[in-house]
Amino acid sequence: GAQFAEKRTAMGMISHLSMLRPSNLLARVAAAPSLLAAAPMPQSRLPSQAQGNGERVLPRQGRSRGQKLMRRRTTNVAPVRLVIVRHAQSANKGLAPGQRSSSNPALTDLGHEQSEALARRMLTDFGPPGSDKASSLLVVSSPMRRCLLTIEATVQELKLTSGACYCHGACFEYGCAGTKHRGSLASDIKEEFPQFDTINFHDNGLWDYRGEADKEVEHECRQRGERVAEWLKEEASWMALSRASGGETATIVLCIHQTFSDLLCHILLEGSSKGWEYGDVSYPLKNACMHEIVLHPDGSATMAAPSLSRHTSLRPRRGC
Repeated sequence: GAQFAEKRTAMGMISHLSMLRPSNLLARVAAAPSLLAAAPMPQSRLPSQAQGNGERVLPRQGRSRGQKLMRRRTTNVAPVRLVIVRHAQSANKGLAPGQRSSSNPALTDLGHEQSEALARRMLTDFGPPGSDKASSLLVVSSPMRRCLLTIEATVQELKLTSGACYCHGACFEYGCAGTKHRGSLASDIKEEFPQFDTINFHDNGLWDYRGEADKEVEHECRQRGERVAEWLKEEASWMALSRASGGETATIVLCIHQTFSDLLCHILLEGSSKGWEYGDVSYPLKNACMHEIVLHPDGSATMAAPSLSRHTSLRPRRGC
């Protein structure tokens, strides 16, 4: 009877917390760990699970080990800026004749220069470290090394740490995972890139590939893109909004790949993946260049017009 009463008290408090703003919610959650611990934890493979009180909860499969349960309102209260960055030049582009390519390459020397140039550009736009602008950033990367290495220099320049930086297990490039190659372990990524928390990895600790092909096929990639787009509009947007302060616009910086970026742009801007086809790129990006998209509270998204871009230096430049 006492245990049942304690759980009812906990659920009542969670219902009360859902009425608070994100900043107040986080403060109250931190102040009442014993009550929250009594609440049941959902076990779902979906990116998020709707609850009866109008909240959504990151399921176990969508959280890294040890990551606290995060509750959020189903709608955002303000627009969120999404900056999609393509990785710098892959080391597979600099191979000598006959040299075998890597399934998870690093960067060329030029790629490292591009990464450093990107970091300087981001420092100009969002610095100095510790400012409201820098604190309003949420950095998300593909689990592939060329993306993590590309955005790592930015993370270091802005002195961002875990809690602001995430490696997303479903953001790998098209066809780079399958039943014969399921990617790298979240624990290995965390060891090499300690600033990044891992999120949305498979239960086995590898990338979030859910298909049945030896190598991912187009319809599987479309499904994965839909899941990631939903995560960006919901959980990631809430996480970014909860970090924003000083009147700054919440910003998600997503470092991924050309093909997967093109798919996400189709889904976010056109509302569907039906128009996307591998090799037919509608939203091209050069290495270390970017798109800027506005995620609106009603679930829609628009490409930011250059004349309306708050940070005009985020626009793609020739020679990137």
